[in-house]
Amino acid sequence: MYPASPLPSPTPEPFTNTLGMKMVYIPPGEFMMGFTQSDDHPLVNVSYEDAVAFAAWLSKREGREYSLPSEAEWEYACRYGKSDSTAYWFGNRDSRL
Repeated sequence: MYPASPLPSPTPEPFTNTLGMKMVYIPPGEFMMGFTQSDDHPLVNVSYEDAVAFAAWLSKREGREYSLPSEAEWEYACRYGKSDSTAYWFGNRDSRL
């Protein structure tokens, strides 16, 4: 014989932890990992090979060159357009992290 089911507990109140993260109760069966993707969202979970193949396909279709950024181009963009040797786009001060 199985023990009686416990009585449902009251819904916990939302709270914010010491890191500033708000914790809220989500009833069983209502949580969905990630988010619903629509045409308004950027493309996600694409392999490097698929991205290169798409750039090649688009280049052929439009008659102009498309490519992924090189490592140097990507780093330049991440540094906010600076070409100097600062550690971060805002300079070298770790205190701003």
